[in-house]
Amino acid sequence: VTGEYEVGGVIGRTDNGALVELAFHGDVVGVEQVGGVVGRFYDADNLVAAYAIGTVSASDQVGGFLGFADEEAIVENSFVAIEDDSNVSTGDRDGFVGLRDPSNPPPRSLKVLSSFWDVDVWGSVDGSPEDASDGVGLSSGELRSLATFVDAGWSIAVPGSDAFEDVTWGLCEGVTYPFLTWVLDSPAALDVLGGLEVYAPCAVVDGRSSNAALRSLSLVGGSLSRAFDADVVSYAVTLAPG
Repeated sequence: VTGEYEVGGVIGRTDNGALVELAFHGDVVGVEQVGGVVGRFYDADNLVAAYAIGTVSASDQVGGFLGFADEEAIVENSFVAIEDDSNVSTGDRDGFVGLRDPSNPPPRSLKVLSSFWDVDVWGSVDGSPEDASDGVGLSSGELRSLATFVDAGWSIAVPGSDAFEDVTWGLCEGVTYPFLTWVLDSPAALDVLGGLEVYAPCAVVDGRSSNAALRSLSLVGGSLSRAFDADVVSYAVTLAPG
């Protein structure tokens, strides 16, 4: 995603809306007010269950999740694993929120609840892991642990478990970041959101498929391939000789 101002992986600018279950994999490039999920919260907004994985690049007001927050808004149960690829050390930048409007101090300001950003991936000179008001900075390993999100009150389960059919998020312990469960129901979404390779480690757990749409996993002999039928989704893992 490329633009100049108010650029986000999913949404450039919101204005008094309620948003749920957003996902983005890729790169976001702009000049100012640039975020992995949203570029700018313009007014009172609520965003629940969103994530982004990739990079952001901008001169100022750049955040892993949100570039700039104007007024009162809420972000809840969300995370980002975003690298700051700006190659500059000036301007307002942070692992979760780039900048809050200084004319709107608490309580008329953004509230970030049970949300996280990856301190290992961000890689910028800025970003404060101890500042929970802008999301909690955790390691990549912690963000691949189910306990992190269960303790935070997320609706999350391991694919293949009995609880998986009724939750918002899935996570393959120690392997993947959380992902929204609806992604596994959509072959088109799998392609857009990083490809099947992102989710393949979660395909089978304890011999059971992770999702009703997953029908088979077969080994046919150096790359991961996929084939989609009208109603049947099949996955093939190919290993090269040697």
